[in-house]
Amino acid sequence: MRPRVSATVTTPASSGMRNQASEEPKPRGRSVFWLSLATGVIGLGVIGGALAVRNAFGHMVPMTQQQRAAFDRSLASVRDHLSSPEVARFSTPGEGETWASDLGNRVFISRGTVVAPNGAGLMVRQEWQVAYDAAASRVLYLRVGDERSGDINAAVAAAKVPAGQRL
Repeated sequence: MRPRVSATVTTPASSGMRNQASEEPKPRGRSVFWLSLATGVIGLGVIGGALAVRNAFGHMVPMTQQQRAAFDRSLASVRDHLSSPEVARFSTPGEGETWASDLGNRVFISRGTVVAPNGAGLMVRQEWQVAYDAAASRVLYLRVGDERSGDINAAVAAAKVPAGQRL
């Protein structure tokens, strides 16, 4: 007599494995649609963040044409202040603490960061802030790193900023 041998056969269904040959392919239309929609929403959020700035109260708001013009003039003032402006990298509105705000009476304040070479040639990240009087087309206050010119209090007085509003 022969000894009895028992063999257990596992089917793909019982083992948790899928039989890929017997499954029908799923239509890809829905997943592609949702992936495209999610990518579009994320893209709009990134673009919206880049086009927004902080107002004087710290809220993100879209930048007006006047704010953009004042911001661009402020960047030009900071570039004029740097020893090597051609290699400087500036932050953009909506990135970190980069923004422009209308203080009133056409006085704008802009703030951001710049990475530029210092006197020793090393790339250094510095914060900058500019108060710009658009009516008189002049810079009232400029700060790049620790260097300052002008008076921030005069800029605030020119704008007639209410007490308690932060800059």
